[in-house]
Amino acid sequence: MNRTRIFVVVAVCVVCVLGAGYFRAVAQQGTQRTGTSDMSASQSTPSANPRTPIAVSLKLCSGVFTPSWRDTITVPDTWTADVCKSYSKSIITPAFQLGCANPDNVSWGKINGGVPADNRCNW
Repeated sequence: MNRTRIFVVVAVCVVCVLGAGYFRAVAQQGTQRTGTSDMSASQSTPSANPRTPIAVSLKLCSGVFTPSWRDTITVPDTWTADVCKSYSKSIITPAFQLGCANPDNVSWGKINGGVPADNRCNW
């Protein structure tokens, strides 16, 4: 019985040490990319103007829990409304919304599959 407890404690310690090493490596990679160790610092941009507009329209998929919560991700051009709906279900939200991030605006469709009014991303 005591050997089992000791084994479990040792196993947990090993996992903690390995996990800490992993997260330290990830943080160092972020430092090398941004040139700062402060994870809350703003990311550097390739342009002198941080508000450089996007050059193409991007598809957006949002899992929505109205009225106050959503999780929006950019998605590949191959995604359909059904894939966005599946994503929404996977994060346990009752609704989804399709959107386009265009060079000059962001456009959203109606909740649960309406195509955005400015559909340059081709939902």
